[in-house]
Amino acid sequence: FDAGSYNHYIYGNWTNNGTFIYGTSTLYFVGTVNIYIGTSSFYNVVFGGTGSVFATGSLTIYGDVTINNYFDAGSFVHYVYGNWFNNGTFVYGTSTITFVGTVNLFISTNEFYNVVFAGSGTYTATGSITFYGNVTINNYFDAGTFVHFIYGNWIVNGTFVYGTSTIHFLGSGNIFIGISNYYHIIFAGTGTVTATGSLTIWGDVTINNYFDAGSFAHYVYGNWINNGTFVYGTSTIYFSATVNIYINTNEFYNVVFAGTGNYVATGSITFYGSVTINNYFDAGSFTHYVYGNWTVNG
Repeated sequence: FDAGSYNHYIYGNWTNNGTFIYGTSTLYFVGTVNIYIGTSSFYNVVFGGTGSVFATGSLTIYGDVTINNYFDAGSFVHYVYGNWFNNGTFVYGTSTITFVGTVNLFISTNEFYNVVFAGSGTYTATGSITFYGNVTINNYFDAGTFVHFIYGNWIVNGTFVYGTSTIHFLGSGNIFIGISNYYHIIFAGTGTVTATGSLTIWGDVTINNYFDAGSFAHYVYGNWINNGTFVYGTSTIYFSATVNIYINTNEFYNVVFAGTGNYVATGSITFYGSVTINNYFDAGSFTHYVYGNWTVNG
């Protein structure tokens, strides 16, 4: 069946045991009952009507996905080459949505399980996104100005454009973060978050639960707020801001105060490694404990 360039309206199930040539067609699923879609490829797809649409196999959508009512992705891997518009209910299940576009594409406010940003195009968030599984950036993802919630691992093998976004880690298991740049970052949830590479945070770091810095050098340009557990390991925290920044009561291993801004303690700090002051550090009226070398170049 060759769908050509036309709009087609489907009120029942979609079963493909042969060849479907999608062309530049748009398929509108507009049923009033439960509808099932087997493994297939489409160009544009619109999930409308008043019934529920369930995937029973992997789908490849070479155009846009528009959810105006209800779509259940199940446990399958789905490939999307176009935009993703959610104006209804997307049941993510344990699915993986692999974005593989070749042009500039956009994702509105949504909830996903696993997501992979691949292809050769750019994907830009136009709203807040919640990822209940893993995020893998193999090509390009622009987080914009939004708060995004991550319950799984964060893997960057490509380009992450952090903008002025906040990445909020909320998992309940052991979560791992590879080398990446962020603007604001929040470590919350009930699980543990462990760095597996060097992180650069251009905004604020807020630890509300647990963050393990490992043995890496991490660069922080904003405030450091610890309301939970910071496992310093043998890490080095480079404070590199250009404005006035504040650090509350904390424990660190090595710390370097650099940049052109001022760092001010708002509580007692314990340094289990070395302290290097290359720019400015204001100790305030607090008692600070130092187990390593103390070097002042600023």
